[in-house]
Amino acid sequence: MELEKIEEKKKGILQHLAKKRKGAILGFDSVNYLLVLIIFVGLGLVGMGALEGYRIVACKMELNDIATAAATYQNLRIDHTPIDDPGTLVNTGIIKASEAVDGAEHGKFLKKTDRWKGTGQCIDPWGKPYKISGQTVVSQGSVFTGQLSTDIDTTK
Repeated sequence: MELEKIEEKKKGILQHLAKKRKGAILGFDSVNYLLVLIIFVGLGLVGMGALEGYRIVACKMELNDIATAAATYQNLRIDHTPIDDPGTLVNTGIIKASEAVDGAEHGKFLKKTDRWKGTGQCIDPWGKPYKISGQTVVSQGSVFTGQLSTDIDTTK
């Protein structure tokens, strides 16, 4: 009889511990889920920063490419007419032999990127067109970067 009472007490204690343990595990799981969520949000923010860094680097490279192409175009023309639209360098930037300083015909000066295909414009990484203002190629950039630009150097 006493053995049965001891067994019942053991069962009662085990059930009592199991109930507390189950609640403790659920509470611990909630904290784990919260920590995982915080980690994912943090990784997302880091990823967005990396993406913005990529856009800035891509924009600076494209600005240099456009500036080089515009300078080449201007230097190869007899009249040295500056270009006012970067899209012309991709689409119709052909200098006829009679207009070139070396007497040869020259073709398109910029290669289309995947972002530029299907448009008549050179588009920056934020989806806005590049512009040429005077002797400067300009990208509007974003709220984080502001305007990005580079000069067209025709002295080379």
